[in-house]
Amino acid sequence: MDFDPREVDEYLDLEEQPPKEPKRPLLRPLETPESIERDEVVGRVITYDDMRKALSRLLRNRGMSQQEINELSMYLLSFFGFSDIIIDNILDTDDRDVFYMLEEEGLLSTSREESYTIKGKVWRIHYWVMRKREIMRLCKEADEERAALAKKGGEFAVYDDVDPRVWAREE
Repeated sequence: MDFDPREVDEYLDLEEQPPKEPKRPLLRPLETPESIERDEVVGRVITYDDMRKALSRLLRNRGMSQQEINELSMYLLSFFGFSDIIIDNILDTDDRDVFYMLEEEGLLSTSREESYTIKGKVWRIHYWVMRKREIMRLCKEADEERAALAKKGGEFAVYDDVDPRVWAREE
């Protein structure tokens, strides 16, 4: 299989793409955040901490606990490992449902490759691609939010605005 994940269009902005005919069409066009440079994405491995921050940033307001987000991060990385791309054949129906949910959130996307067999039939291979730029952007936002929160006084800074008379005991 001659599939190089660095050739997937998600890693490159439109103006950075080499002028060549794409080998395999993407199922849908993808938006890439411009704040993350190409050199930061290519060759970078998404770690558990990166995935946990990105998922937490996306899913914490949707009713998922931090424990569930941590488990989902480990679950997702157990498929990808050190790679950015996996083949769809390894997923069962429940796994695929989770991947589709993460595709809707923008963390994953799909790609496909078409090959011809000896008899002339088309063989389609479907892949799941980790959108590293989006994950890195969400990590960056989470880090900035944490830094702003720490600068402001932490998560318990809400008590700083309470009138001191509230804490006084009356006997």
